[in-house]
Amino acid sequence: ISQRIVEGRSETDWKRTAVFAFYGGWYCGWFQHALYNVGYARLFGLDTSIKNALRKVAFDCVFHVPLICFPVYYAYKHTVYD
Repeated sequence: ISQRIVEGRSETDWKRTAVFAFYGGWYCGWFQHALYNVGYARLFGLDTSIKNALRKVAFDCVFHVPLICFPVYYAYKHTVYD
C-alpha cells in the first residue's frame, strides 16, 4: 500500500516487501518479544517506576537499537537485495 499510494509507484517492489516481512516477522516478532518481555525483566526487574523505565529506554537507545536492531535489518536487506 505504501509503495503504491504514498510513493506513487506503478509496481510493487517484492524484494523490498520481503525484507520488511521477514524482518517484521522474525526480528520484531519473536526476538523483540523475548528481549523486552524476558530479557529486560531479567536485567532490570519488573519494577514499573519511572526510574526503571528510563533505564530500559536508555539501554535500548544506547545498546539494542544501534548494535543489534539496525545491523540485523541491514544484514537482511543485503541478503535479499544482493
